[in-house]
Amino acid sequence: MNDFETRLAARFAALVDHEAGAPDSAPPFVPVLEDEAPDRRSRTRVFLVAAVVVVVAALTWAGLSQVIHLPGPQVAGPPTPSAGTTATAVSTAPSTSASAQTTSSVAGASTTVVGGMTLSLPAGWTVTPQTYSGGSGPIPGSTVWCIDPVTAKGSCTISLTSAGQATGNPLDVDVEGGWSSNPSYCSVDVRQGQATHTLDVADVRSFGGRSAEYRKWTHTCTATQVVQAEMYEVAYAPAWILFSEHADSYVSAVMAWVAQHSTLPVQTLPLRLQDLGYVRSVHASVSAYIVTLDRVYASAYSTAGEINNSSTTYEYTIPALLVDAAGKQIAAPKVGDRAFIVTNGSAVTGYSVRPL
Repeated sequence: MNDFETRLAARFAALVDHEAGAPDSAPPFVPVLEDEAPDRRSRTRVFLVAAVVVVVAALTWAGLSQVIHLPGPQVAGPPTPSAGTTATAVSTAPSTSASAQTTSSVAGASTTVVGGMTLSLPAGWTVTPQTYSGGSGPIPGSTVWCIDPVTAKGSCTISLTSAGQATGNPLDVDVEGGWSSNPSYCSVDVRQGQATHTLDVADVRSFGGRSAEYRKWTHTCTATQVVQAEMYEVAYAPAWILFSEHADSYVSAVMAWVAQHSTLPVQTLPLRLQDLGYVRSVHASVSAYIVTLDRVYASAYSTAGEINNSSTTYEYTIPALLVDAAGKQIAAPKVGDRAFIVTNGSAVTGYSVRPL
């Protein structure tokens, strides 16, 4: 260090002493025995271990958050009835206790194969073949299974039907149960104002990975007798029907689970097995009539009698020599017919005009 640097350092020291005061003298050194000294290593070790735990926990959560997926939609238990509610279901569906109605996730689901379908059920539910008595049985060509809580096995809370090509009876996606029939739910006469019947929902939803007609109805027979019916129906071969007359919020959630998580066999034939709509055009040939059908949702319970939310049309070829159920040759289709069409998946086998 030269003289200039020495003088500059001394000047800075003097300025510091002037501003902060002269420095205190160092405290005397007092030696401390080793066993009296604080165990800095122990405390340091504790801090290090705690830090490692925090870091490991953070890293573990970060890792798990990348591989753990939330379960699928859960099946909720029934809603708590409101005070003063007196309506009860007409159905004989089993009443399920709170313990039987625990929520389910993918981890608790069961999977089985029935009729070529991979059926997924939430925890607490099971499937068994439908049993019949008194000479009754399923429609020819179809097979029916019952889906129930394990506590009420065999009650057929939900029915699952493999309808194949529906050769034994025409399908009808607008009728409860999925077949062309005339179901009745109330013993009282609706025309006397003693009962009400409503079509609550009519749309298209997915069932087992295939497009299905979805319907939901409410039949209020009396103030204390209400039937809630719900149905998913795939109307292309092989046809499938998921149906319940006990579709309260809990059963409806189970049906939605089955529809979402199951897998149906793929479609095998091009034509829809049953259709209903208005004929918008007709082109005649020597052997057939080619018609375009404007599909409608039929409702025997609405004032309008039908729902038509789409202008899409579907083409069908009607054989000119087609006969009706009585063996009589059908009349030539014409524009404006409200037509009910039945097929075997490959060709039209039935054509009739239905009034509103």
